[in-house]
Amino acid sequence: MKTAFVSSFTASRGSHEVVLDSIACIIFGPALLSAQFSAQSPDGAENFLACTHGYMSCDLARLSQSQANAVALAEHRRNVANASMLRECDHAHLTRLDAEKTAMAERRRNLSRCTQGYDVRDHVSLSHREAGALGEIERQRNVSNCDQGYRDCDRAD
Repeated sequence: MKTAFVSSFTASRGSHEVVLDSIACIIFGPALLSAQFSAQSPDGAENFLACTHGYMSCDLARLSQSQANAVALAEHRRNVANASMLRECDHAHLTRLDAEKTAMAERRRNLSRCTQGYDVRDHVSLSHREAGALGEIERQRNVSNCDQGYRDCDRAD
């Protein structure tokens, strides 16, 4: 069933012109729509990518609800990854399990730094057993330093 517009349009033009127009729409329509979409969406797509990567250029107000949910998930994953790699993270936004894993990793890193003699270490957070073992390691390191003639030798020890 044709509408009045289509009937009058077809009557004023030859049927071959309508067929050619239809073919042109079929052939060039997707390209025109694609060009129009790409002219409008890079800003939105770039903003979404900026938000999911945590870049400062992110404008959260321009996100759809589903994009905002995806960004929140990406932020959480980034925070958990930072925590697991002992980088700066927001402990308040970790799940209980992720917070426990992070605390354990931080303890292991601290113990490792203590046993290796790095300047940045926290003896207070060590357990009684760890502190005792560390004392022996530090004593042995000091004896070795004295034997080698290093400045870090403490003869009083």
